[in-house]
Amino acid sequence: MIHDEIMESKEREKRINSVVIRGLGTEVTTLQAKFDEVVTVILPNKQIQLQEIVPIRPNLVRAKITDFSLRRDLLNASKNLRDSTFPRIYINRDLTFKQRELIKKRSTNPNNLTTHPQPGTREPTFLSLPTLLPSTPAPFLPAPTMISQPASPQIPQPALPVSIPNLSTNPPPGKN
Repeated sequence: MIHDEIMESKEREKRINSVVIRGLGTEVTTLQAKFDEVVTVILPNKQIQLQEIVPIRPNLVRAKITDFSLRRDLLNASKNLRDSTFPRIYINRDLTFKQRELIKKRSTNPNNLTTHPQPGTREPTFLSLPTLLPSTPAPFLPAPTMISQPASPQIPQPALPVSIPNLSTNPPPGKN
């Protein structure tokens, strides 16, 4: 169990700067040129450098970007591809197998957002809104009232004898 979590964590670290691109083609010689064309359309004032671009399957490419902030900008701008000259190209995060499974599990039943982890796993638990809010209103509860308790009888404390020197008649010590 712990080994699987460590491996998953390493996979996520490895994919943190990567994106998956569909529709770019699979010819290795033209991938970089096509990627540059797409980037100039959706991010005209940014230049994105790739560490590597590798075909995974036909029409599916993994691209590793040098900077995480550029990856974020690319993913945010990728929604603009629909209205551009590249409507059949899709850029998404590079997810691990477990991340894809979790998304698939959530999307199969869109009405129920609650997922329960398998025993022994540490997948997050998502609660649906109806679970958080009761379907019937709670009965009205009156505001709490202060209960007055009888005052405890005060016992007079004896005064302690205190001697206060008369500073007006006696000079301070050491000054004569």
